[in-house]
Amino acid sequence: MSSLLSLARRIIAINSTAPAGTLFLARFVGGELRRLGFSVTLEKRRIGGINQANLIARIGPAGKKALLINTHLDTVVTDPRRWTKTGGNPFRAVVSGVFLYGLGTADTKAALAAQIAALEGLDLKKLRRSLCLTGTFGEETGMAGVRKLIGSRRLSRIRYALNTEPTELQPVVGNYGFRVYRVEIEGIGEKMRGEGKSHEVYFKGKAAHSAKPWLGRNAIVDCLKWIKRMEDKVTVVEMEGGLEANIVAPFCRVKVVRVPPLPCPSPSRGEGIREGVMRGDFAGVAECLLKFLSRSGKEGQTHNIGAIRFKDSRLTVKIDHRFPAGKNPDLRLKYLKE
Repeated sequence: MSSLLSLARRIIAINSTAPAGTLFLARFVGGELRRLGFSVTLEKRRIGGINQANLIARIGPAGKKALLINTHLDTVVTDPRRWTKTGGNPFRAVVSGVFLYGLGTADTKAALAAQIAALEGLDLKKLRRSLCLTGTFGEETGMAGVRKLIGSRRLSRIRYALNTEPTELQPVVGNYGFRVYRVEIEGIGEKMRGEGKSHEVYFKGKAAHSAKPWLGRNAIVDCLKWIKRMEDKVTVVEMEGGLEANIVAPFCRVKVVRVPPLPCPSPSRGEGIREGVMRGDFAGVAECLLKFLSRSGKEGQTHNIGAIRFKDSRLTVKIDHRFPAGKNPDLRLKYLKE
């Protein structure tokens, strides 16, 4: 257990968020697997100036019934200030009670450590079929690594595949579809409504994975509801909230001008006010986004506004949509276009 924990800490310490890339983590894990006798290949790719890599490691006799175990190497981005258990450093793994805290622990760096630790306890010379371990990039941002991996000749003769994702320790056959929408609108807030000083209003939520948005609280949604309630009293001049499309937004900040007066929001919901000077307006946008979220949310579908930015009359929104196998996501796209 001590060696497993030590390995998990070393893996968690390597930054493999989208802005950092997966190359360094792929090299580290590849080195551990080479030590066990695996043949290791890195499929490198540079995307947007970031070094990414898929890891492909194989051992055992060649055959047509190989087993593939796949794990993604990347993690979501995060706000270090919210990692109170690790002293503000999400890459510093900390044990507290029976829990291990650190970015990617459950999704899915501890899985990597567990696989390596399990393999160390096996006599790999006695394998009856080929074993292939893969680590992919881009799982958290659109599956680019998996798409590249599927086309790889190095994955020939794979018969069985196991994907290590957090599923509450229950085996799951199949997976959900995943689509990200990026909406950009120009020319909002051209007309000034309201006078005098502006105010910044802060909304505090709770981060969670967008596949299970009910485990968190979306600060962007709370903010949009507040804007809708206040549409006759304030003009929105600037807005910033959330991290990425697939994370329930843990914070949101909106700057507004009074038309007049601005009531103070409830302190119990983590909101506060700070003064400044700016301008703008978008009362109808909040209503449209809230309507979109309320449509077609049945049959296991989930949707999440993960990030929003509004400044200088330009609005950008990132929305995550997940849907069960066999369900057509284009109906959601139709609602969004409307």
